[in-house]
Amino acid sequence: MTVIAEPDLRRHSGADRETSYRNEALLVAALTLLGLAIRLYRLDTIPAEMWGDVLFHHYLASLVLGHQFYLDYRFGGDGPMLSYIIAGLSALFGLTFFTIKLATVLAGTLLVPLDYLLTRQLFGRRVAAIAALLTAISFWAITFSRQGKPYILAAVFFALALWLVLSGRQLLGGVALGLGMYTQAAFWGAPLAFVTTPYVLLWGAIVALPVIVNFARNPSALLGSSSYIGSKLHQQHSATGIVLRVLDNIWRDILSYNVRGDATFRHNIPYHPNLDRLSGIFFVLGVALILWRIGHHRDWRLLKWVVIPFAVIQIPSVLDQTASNIPAMGRMVGAVPLTMATIAYALDRTAMVSLFWLRRLSHPRLVVGSTLAAVLIVIFGINFYNYFVVYPRTLPNGNTPFGATIATRIDQTSPRTYSFVIGCCWGDWGQPEPDAVSEVVTAHRYVITVQTFQDAASQISTLPRGSHVLLFMDPATPSALYATLPVRVASSWVLRRNGWDVARVLGGRSL
Repeated sequence: MTVIAEPDLRRHSGADRETSYRNEALLVAALTLLGLAIRLYRLDTIPAEMWGDVLFHHYLASLVLGHQFYLDYRFGGDGPMLSYIIAGLSALFGLTFFTIKLATVLAGTLLVPLDYLLTRQLFGRRVAAIAALLTAISFWAITFSRQGKPYILAAVFFALALWLVLSGRQLLGGVALGLGMYTQAAFWGAPLAFVTTPYVLLWGAIVALPVIVNFARNPSALLGSSSYIGSKLHQQHSATGIVLRVLDNIWRDILSYNVRGDATFRHNIPYHPNLDRLSGIFFVLGVALILWRIGHHRDWRLLKWVVIPFAVIQIPSVLDQTASNIPAMGRMVGAVPLTMATIAYALDRTAMVSLFWLRRLSHPRLVVGSTLAAVLIVIFGINFYNYFVVYPRTLPNGNTPFGATIATRIDQTSPRTYSFVIGCCWGDWGQPEPDAVSEVVTAHRYVITVQTFQDAASQISTLPRGSHVLLFMDPATPSALYATLPVRVASSWVLRRNGWDVARVLGGRSL
């Protein structure tokens, strides 16, 4: 394949180099701002509802804000780092669902310049610019930047560690590796990418020592059969069965890039591949080109810093012994930076070869550049449409937040009103969750969540006679159950949003 090299800036004058570096900085800044703008767009409404996993991180961040600090894994495979980031932002803006999502938005935005720096070390500035743009606009990167969960941090610290080591900063690379161990279980394959750099592993172990010590003292908390991670590993399989399951998982993960992706609606359009069709084609081409370059040119650097890291970072996904859990694009998220670099490499090589074969045209650079820009615009359009139009439709009740809607109605009441949420989970996929109501209302409202009408009656009977009461329940609740409550009902209506019956609401006074 014909290779058109980038200019060597070392041969240019100091003024030329300064201008080039300034232009490069402006380009990276523009791409980063594009990534930030996409991630902030409609952040308050997509996703709209705070669900169980995010509610737990809301709780953990509240512990940190209350000076209850911790360094261990508190929620299955989620490390402590996100809680501290959320707490820092919440100290400025308050602890809300928006603030939680903002924490991961900022982390996801940081991945854009990091992927530029990493890809520049691997393939040069031209490919790096394309990779950064792809990172900014990719559905895979966008959705985990807006989840309010720590997955995206695994990709950030993996890219950071790789770039620092490739740029000769092994001590800092080790620090980044160690910090990554505080993010999410999706990062746990990362140390294997640095087995040839023991100095990096040493510093990584030193920084991650609290996590390692905690794991050594209480391994069952992470790997026990009843733990979040352990439950995925402890299945009734023979040794042969385990090997076959891992091989099948690898095949499923491979297919997830272009054929059949993650079924989890929370962060994906169910079963949609990790990549859009156009990016997926160039990803396959990029993999082929990298393998050809390794085999034909003995470019072991790409084997060491692209192929092996790409494989080992996905180990947390392939080890899962429950077939229905695979593919898991969250546990594969550390592969995002190298995936975008691979796609960018294929696009760049295609453009350069096209430029060579079209060199006899009057304006070959204009033709090739315009075609490349058109391809990138189409990729942007597909990913933008998939995330902001298609994805919300797949969320519970078309992304209608039952819990937040009830909480908003409670916020409109008098501070002396007692609001009861009776039961839960009557909407799609178990919404509203009780905590999705009680955690988001203003602090000076009385909110009581109960499971049954009998529990509600018991709680209401303890209130001062004549207290203002507002009751929220399943819209399909039989009216005969209303009579079991010690409440003089003055009003009854159905709370609606986006065409959905969110809750039956009764207003009155306690008897």
